[in-house]
Amino acid sequence: MSWVKWDDCLLPYDSGGLNIGSLRGKNLALLGKWFWRAKTEPNSFWVTIIKSIYGANGLLPPTGLNGPKGVSSVWSNIICAGTSIEKMGINFADSFLKSIGDGAETEFWGEPWLCDRPLKQKFTRLFHLEEEPNIHVRDRVTWIDRDAIFTENWRRTPSGRTLDDLNSLKALLNAYVKQDKTMDSWVWNLDGNGLFTTKKLAAIIDDKLIGTGSNSNEEFMKNHLLPFKVSIFIWRVLRRRIPVRTKLDKRGIDHDSVRCPLCDDDVETIDHTLFFCRHAMEIWDRVYKWWGLGTVSNLSINEAFRGKCNHSLSPLWSSVWQSIEWTCAYLIWNNRNQKVFSNSSWNGPTGLMEIQLKSFEWISCRIRNRKMDWLGWISDPWSCFV
Repeated sequence: MSWVKWDDCLLPYDSGGLNIGSLRGKNLALLGKWFWRAKTEPNSFWVTIIKSIYGANGLLPPTGLNGPKGVSSVWSNIICAGTSIEKMGINFADSFLKSIGDGAETEFWGEPWLCDRPLKQKFTRLFHLEEEPNIHVRDRVTWIDRDAIFTENWRRTPSGRTLDDLNSLKALLNAYVKQDKTMDSWVWNLDGNGLFTTKKLAAIIDDKLIGTGSNSNEEFMKNHLLPFKVSIFIWRVLRRRIPVRTKLDKRGIDHDSVRCPLCDDDVETIDHTLFFCRHAMEIWDRVYKWWGLGTVSNLSINEAFRGKCNHSLSPLWSSVWQSIEWTCAYLIWNNRNQKVFSNSSWNGPTGLMEIQLKSFEWISCRIRNRKMDWLGWISDPWSCFV
């Protein structure tokens, strides 16, 4: 039985999802990685074979992405994946740019390095005047103190609109920031660090495929001191998506009673099960007294799970206390399930001991720079972080 829409699970954390992502996005991103590999591994044996079959550029941008008509092959399917990414409105074909080092391995006119496309496409009229169309960057331009010195070699002197194109080209050259390195390399301009990652491309594709959903203002909360399963449980609680009996009854699943299986005092709702059931209240009271916080009063889902305790506490202490609250709720729910399915449950002292054991195990394994003492944890947990 589904309790949360699958599309909501696919959403990124900042949109309130579980950051699973779509299979289509991951598949296209993995295929797109071959574009990056073909660019960055030009001397590889497999690239040599691809170019011998499909031409010098291997059907890659800037001249490719259409694929060979009537031909079905692994490489043509990869090219078609690039086309699919482009159709989503992602400028994938022009996202691979050359970063200039010594300029020895980059064609001045034939490769995208100064802008998102080759200069022969941006300045077509100038390119037709070029005497050496295959010349490399280092033979055409030199940078001295970040000033670009352009060496011209035209069939005839540029004039009119061609002269305007030449001035625009020189302006681009002077604005270009040359990297302080010895060799040319490829960068991917869809990521800030210039390196291609399938994770980043998949996220960009998913943003087009599934967007931000209807809960974009409700970010997924994850406590780094607890296993991910606990964070998912709290995520479901905040969405009111756990199978208490009133929820099951609304879905047409019959039970002998919709009352709480632990106390039988009231109908079983999420708030009752986690807070207002007398067995749950006993556990919360013991946890609060264990931490020296007095007695429990007016607990609610938003108050217990959305915040991080007192804002005057350090970020570490806020996370620690939040992890205790989340662990308490998680184990109360487990206790409820044990009662329903195995007809067994723990009492107050036993429940507190399990919460202490589990929280100590989870937190101590995830705080690397502090050594927690078990005796101190059960007697005075505040002392473990002094």
